[in-house]
Amino acid sequence: MDQQVKGKGLYIDWILIITITLLALFGLVMVYSASFVFAYEMRGGDYTYFFNKQLQWLFISSGFLFFFIFFPYRHFRWLSKFIVLACFIGLALVFLPTDFPFISGVEVMGARRWVNFLGFQVQPSEFVKLGAIIYLAYVYSRKQPYINKFFSGVLPPLIVVAAFFVIIMLQPDLGTATSIVLVAGLIAYCSGAKKITPHFIRKLSCLGSMALCHFC
Repeated sequence: MDQQVKGKGLYIDWILIITITLLALFGLVMVYSASFVFAYEMRGGDYTYFFNKQLQWLFISSGFLFFFIFFPYRHFRWLSKFIVLACFIGLALVFLPTDFPFISGVEVMGARRWVNFLGFQVQPSEFVKLGAIIYLAYVYSRKQPYINKFFSGVLPPLIVVAAFFVIIMLQPDLGTATSIVLVAGLIAYCSGAKKITPHFIRKLSCLGSMALCHFC
């Protein structure tokens, strides 16, 4: 079901698009089903409050989806460094005071994972997930001649991932931090570092256990 857009050389995977659309619609139904009673009680009778918030972000994300469908992905090569920088800035913003003007951190039950920007709340660590994938894919594609050399091939990009892990654990957000580390290990393995990845995973498990003991 792949279709090429004439004159553009662009292939659109309609199976993927339809799958994403169905998942998004299913998510809307689940949000409404799980929250309408709570919204009615807490929002003065507005039982569609959380549904409308989810629908709002669905429209925004759909705009980004169609933009990046036509965005030349090769530009991510030179954008990757700026993406990593933006990820670190976003993670740092969650620690801003809650009364900071225009942009401030948001603290919920002792966790600081959100940023309030002009009335909109965003979670920077969610963007870090995508940014880490783009960065690792670019760096490991350039390190193919020596991808099996741990210190020169595999380790340097993972230092960036480790920095992401530490900052996100300071929020704290164990689920997001763990998912980023697991995806990083998977990308390293798929990039060709098959011989040393099991050894790396054993070390990573030890470091992860030490981190959990420290933060939890």
